[in-house]
Amino acid sequence: MTQRVSPLPIELDLENISDKLRSLTLLSFLKGDNLFVQQGKNIEQWREQYEKTKATWFIDVENIIEHACQTGYLKRDKKGKFIELQQLKEKFLLSLDFRMAETSEIDTLLAKLVERAKNGEATRLTAIRLSSLCFWYSYINIDQANKMKRNGSDIGDFYHISLLPYCSAFTTDGSMHRMLKRINEPVMPANCEVITRQKLDKILSKY
Repeated sequence: MTQRVSPLPIELDLENISDKLRSLTLLSFLKGDNLFVQQGKNIEQWREQYEKTKATWFIDVENIIEHACQTGYLKRDKKGKFIELQQLKEKFLLSLDFRMAETSEIDTLLAKLVERAKNGEATRLTAIRLSSLCFWYSYINIDQANKMKRNGSDIGDFYHISLLPYCSAFTTDGSMHRMLKRINEPVMPANCEVITRQKLDKILSKY
């Protein structure tokens, strides 16, 4: 949770390709050229898997929330409204953070976090924590004044946004931009500029 990934797990790094060949290489990749398929970079399979993930995402969201309520990571009142959010927030976020961790490793990871907190060490924002925060602000602690329209593609947005801690600039749509502005945790990276579509258009108009 506290260490950045280096290097990033990128399937196709265009920086390693010359400017002259970059557009042709990307086009071949998007067309599913056999050269990429043989390397395991099959965009059609990725698309099919993403469509399946989007189709079941709302079910997954409800299952995650229900499990959290059963285990005490979340609480609801008689009307189904989430309560005691501030008290339960970190417990719930950790439950999401550790979803990919080996059970035998969780106690060690928690001990490290407690020790760093005691020493006053700031925790870096990582991809896994940012995706957990996206879930929290999108489905648990909802901004009632700016309710996001739920879409199966939310999971895709969360995956993309999880790269934000490793970027100097990041583009997002209006609803996700508003959600990100609500994340005011002290670990939020100050060196990444989140750019809306409107601002991106202004930047591109200069070229």
